[in-house]
Amino acid sequence: MSIDSFRIMDKHLKALAPKHIDTKFIKLDAENAPFFVTKLGVKTLPCVVLFRKGIAVDRLVGFQDLGGKDDFTIKTLEAILTKKGIISEKKDEDNEEDGYEENQRRTVRSSVDPDSDSD
Repeated sequence: MSIDSFRIMDKHLKALAPKHIDTKFIKLDAENAPFFVTKLGVKTLPCVVLFRKGIAVDRLVGFQDLGGKDDFTIKTLEAILTKKGIISEKKDEDNEEDGYEENQRRTVRSSVDPDSDSD
């Protein structure tokens, strides 16, 4: 697996996290967490260990559940995590594209005239 493969999984999980605030997403660097690698029996990277109530209940090893390649979509990953009961299905599907809008910002509009009281 290439370093880009790890970045793809990381990018997709980072995109899902803000949409599923009721789920905790935690990233560990395998090289800096040998205790957890051993304790969880991680042998292939990327490895996404799925916990429910503090107990490891399932895992995504490499990309085998995601079509076998690193070109899977966020929507595919979200569907698998939903099917496995890790995230809840969202009713609002406004952002059904391959990603979610990043850096959504709200702005306050003001008058063009700086001396106006209509701000």
